[in-house]
Amino acid sequence: MPKNRWALSLTALALTSLAACGGGGSDGSSEETGSESTELEVLTAEQAEQALLSETAMGPDFATAASEDSEDGAPGCLAALDDLDDIGSETEAEAQYASTSEVGLPSVEHSVFSYTEIDPISARIEEVSTALEGCTTVNDTDEKGTAYLLDVTVSTETTSEGADEQITVAAAGTITTAEGQEIPLGVYMSSVRVENHVSVVVYTDIPDDEAATTAAFESYVDAGAARLAAVAAGEEPADELVEPTA
Repeated sequence: MPKNRWALSLTALALTSLAACGGGGSDGSSEETGSESTELEVLTAEQAEQALLSETAMGPDFATAASEDSEDGAPGCLAALDDLDDIGSETEAEAQYASTSEVGLPSVEHSVFSYTEIDPISARIEEVSTALEGCTTVNDTDEKGTAYLLDVTVSTETTSEGADEQITVAAAGTITTAEGQEIPLGVYMSSVRVENHVSVVVYTDIPDDEAATTAAFESYVDAGAARLAAVAAGEEPADELVEPTA
């Protein structure tokens, strides 16, 4: 089953609004703290690819999937992210996986971005948190008659090991088609900063078991952050199967 367009839209917003926050600003060659200046290393394209969740990490229940784009805006208060600009990164890579089940869910999208500066990343995380302040419920119907009833949570708690900053957005509930078919669906996104790099995991699923869905999402977020941290440290990331546990 292909993703609903609102899920595609939220995914696109996550990748542009929550991760595309590099470039611009000063000459971008260093991070200044008082009188000290520390050179920031930008990942090469090869390193960014290496930091992505691999086919081995995803296991036999997932297959690589083609990228899907949507020009539709997110529903309700999530549309606040539409107003955030796309600033761009120095290096980026992405991988997408979909379940081999008939419905094609869950799906996992992992993107890695590398920047010349840290401050713009921190500023963007703050902007997203502010933009979604008070956004706890989406109760909206689009022009095609599709109704959305979603619970939204936003957290800036740092939960992944090695993360310097993190923001997590979850939107879960039901969508009802114009024909009256009600479908449970959730999109979960976490953007993790490791030094001047960002790992973004977007997990889409039919959340029949909330605990299991959350555990799976968090496992992929942690695995993605760990791979990025390893590559940033000049190490080979562990290529092990991610096994979510509730």
